Amino acid sequence: MTPEAKPAAEYAHFDALDIRVGTIAQVLPFPRARNPSYKIEVDLGPLGLRWSSAQVTNYSPEELLGSQVCCIVNFGARNIAGFTSEVLILGAPGEAMESGHTGVIVVSPRSRVEDGSALF
Repeated sequence: MTPEAKPAAEYAHFDALDIRVGTIAQVLPFPRARNPSYKIEVDLGPLGLRWSSAQVTNYSPEELLGSQVCCIVNFGARNIAGFTSEVLILGAPGEAMESGHTGVIVVSPRSRVEDGSALF
């Protein structure tokens, strides 16, 4: 089910987001998370390595490792089940998995780009 469109926003709201491309450098299990998740380390080039908690367990760690993802890097850190999540990996709902849960499809560039590249 697709949610209703949100009200119009000012361009300044979008412009305030720092959305960057990074390469997944490490994927670890996250058993303390309330919902099935991984701890994911993302290489953002000149911005360094940053961690994220991401509900993308419809992918295997091997599928994610080395792939590029789009992340919001300026939301500030959040504590999730005792883990500091520093970036938000962007995704969209995908097809239902065997468990009945909807998988998350990570947003990534169509072609490889330099880590840390900004989206505009």
